[in-house]
Amino acid sequence: MKKTILTCILFFTFLGCSRWYEEFELNENSFDSDAMQYIEEISGLDLPENANGLKFYYKPPIDPCFIAKIEIAATDKQTIEKQIKGFKAYDSVPVLGREWNFRDWWPEKIDNEIVSKIYYREDSGYIFAYLIKEKEQLILYLKHITI
Repeated sequence: MKKTILTCILFFTFLGCSRWYEEFELNENSFDSDAMQYIEEISGLDLPENANGLKFYYKPPIDPCFIAKIEIAATDKQTIEKQIKGFKAYDSVPVLGREWNFRDWWPEKIDNEIVSKIYYREDSGYIFAYLIKEKEQLILYLKHITI
């Protein structure tokens, strides 16, 4: 019995220590493979191995959401473009104000768009995907919301 109680205490202690239960932000130095894997699971995208995470913001209310800024190598442009185009566009897109951008690094206006798609995944929610040319980089902006 003592062993069961101790196991439960340890389990819930470690569960509560997970960063996914708190609001957090990552930059190019702290963006890790866990965040990249989470983005892939939620968005349904298979991000290239050499994709470089630049920014990530996660907000975990009852319905978690995130925004991400990821650099894509020019050699992977067609692969990611094909994946985004492969999703079915969602007809009933929620109208979102600036407050849904969460951080000032999310562009006020999406320019130099190569491909974009707003799609809905039953198991995760709305995904806003924008592959753009920003300066000399290919940048993938992703936004995930659940409403």
